[in-house]
Amino acid sequence: MADETLRKLGRLRAASDFELCQWFLCGFRLKVHELYGFASFREYAERWFGCSGRATEERVRVAVRLDELPKLSAAFAAGEFVYSAVRELTRVADAETEAEWLEVADGQTASQIERMTSGKKPGDRPSDPTRPELERKRVTLNLSPSAYALLAQARDVLRKESGGTHLDDDAFIELLASSALSGGGGADETRSRHQIALTVCECCKAATQDASGEQVPVGPEVVEVAECDAQVIGRVDISAGYERASQVIPPAVRRAVVRRHGGVCAVPGCKNTSCDVHHCGPKSEGGSHDPERLVLLCSAHHGIVHGGKVIIRGSWSEGFVFEHVVFENTDGSGYGSPKVEPNKARVLAEVFQMLKALSFKEREARRLVDEARPHVGAETTAEQALRLALRGVSIGGCVREELAEYGACPPTPTWVRPPERQVALAYPLMWSR
Repeated sequence: MADETLRKLGRLRAASDFELCQWFLCGFRLKVHELYGFASFREYAERWFGCSGRATEERVRVAVRLDELPKLSAAFAAGEFVYSAVRELTRVADAETEAEWLEVADGQTASQIERMTSGKKPGDRPSDPTRPELERKRVTLNLSPSAYALLAQARDVLRKESGGTHLDDDAFIELLASSALSGGGGADETRSRHQIALTVCECCKAATQDASGEQVPVGPEVVEVAECDAQVIGRVDISAGYERASQVIPPAVRRAVVRRHGGVCAVPGCKNTSCDVHHCGPKSEGGSHDPERLVLLCSAHHGIVHGGKVIIRGSWSEGFVFEHVVFENTDGSGYGSPKVEPNKARVLAEVFQMLKALSFKEREARRLVDEARPHVGAETTAEQALRLALRGVSIGGCVREELAEYGACPPTPTWVRPPERQVALAYPLMWSR
């Protein structure tokens, strides 16, 4: 009797969580909090349902993802999966991989599902290899009320400086740490904000970052961000000798760029003051330190630009234009426009990263994405979009065959020299920014 009742209550609880997620999304979109004069939907949910701001945002996110995952949504509504398991599955499953994730998750606990999804990105299959740089690290803090209040206040300030939008844990910690390490407003504008140590393998280009004695794997975009505005220490092994540390960007140039932007991120609507100087002409492709093509970006937007989700066009004299990667070059839609198509943006950003992984230069990768963009629809997969992009690649060389009589001297084949490509070798370096 007890077992039957408990199992029934478990299914009812899961179904109730499903309904709560759906109605949270509905209330969020309708702004029901304004009926009671609350400042935000977060406050409304906390007062009426006892949900923290983080829990409210997660339930809204899960509800949005469930709209795209009908099988998982039906299983959740039927009480087959608890909320904590569904929360993890919505981080990785998409329309193509939904059935596979449901199959491997069947009969697993929420903690087992969390381990299965760790190190995976949206669209990955359960059989895909785990990527260490995508694995999440859990941090637990036991704070006094006053310290907790300070942390909450700092998060609110950084959220407002970033445009008032949702600030996830990664962005919050990065902005908070960057602000502290830069020394606040009194930081030297001629030097990189702070030092981080990156070690890059010269064979496979894999990179790790020092984290209090632990080597944490990071993606190639992290190295690119560091190379934009770094203090180069050089080789650190004794056999190679020691070099004098140098700034990637000349101090006078960096100071001028920071001052002309007022020390604030140049992305429209962003008010963050913990910033790096970004090269609009990729530094890895010979981009210069011409101030016309240097722009100030906060750490969050700097990573987004190197991730291929936002494109910067123009110059300081003409005016910098920020565009979402989903937009055509000529449609005039700027950063922050509500016309962004999330799936198309994700697919094109993945194609950009795939092209760079195939050793295409950043400028060439952007050109191929630009050419493929008009042909990418709402249901186009990343693999299909990559094939569309690769159509724009010219064949570097070919051999022409000609018929000849038996015994005659073979004709000299016509050979076209392929375009030269410079390959930059990455040595173990320590970068700072």
